[in-house]
Formats: sequence, structure tokens, C-alpha cells
Amino acid sequence: MGQFVDPLDIFVQDLYMMTHTGSTLKSRVSVSSPSFAAHAAHHLALAEVLRSRLKSALAGGGTVLVDRHHARGKILVRDRIDLLVDPLTPFLELSPLAAYG
Repeated sequence: MGQFVDPLDIFVQDLYMMTHTGSTLKSRVSVSSPSFAAHAAHHLALAEVLRSRLKSALAGGGTVLVDRHHARGKILVRDRIDLLVDPLTPFLELSPLAAYG
């Protein structure tokens, strides 16, 4: 299957590049404040929830659902896409959580 790139990792890399290169953005945010730490922890927890949901979606919803799909003689959609595209061809999946919840 094609290689999945975590959009959150890209965001973190971009944020790092914005803050650690020659260009500097002026800010009045105190990164050492308790409020900042609480918000950062909250958003990191949300990012982990998103990562776990993405992992579940990329796994086809879990072993029970994958086994049920295979028992019906069907191929998972990501596997069908892999069969259609040339090897090592990048494929951009736009909404992996579209049907979640």
C-alpha cells in the first residue's frame, strides 16, 4: 500500500521551520505560562486522538471489519486503489475520516 504521510507531522515540521529559520514572527505569547502549557497539552491530546482515528481508518476499521469484508469476497478500497495505480505511484487521500462516527 502507498506510504501514508501524517498531516500533523508535516504541520509540526512547518511550524519548526517557521520558528527556527532566519525569519522571526513577533509574538506576545508567553510559552512558559501555565495557560500555554495547558493549551499545548490539550491540543497534543487531540492530535493523538486524531492519529489513533487515522490509524484505525487506514487499517480498514479494525480486524473484525476487515475479516467481515474479506469473508464476503470483497477487497478493501485502499487495496483496490493499490491494484489500480502503478507501483510507487503517490496517491493523495483527501478525507480518510469522512465517514467516521
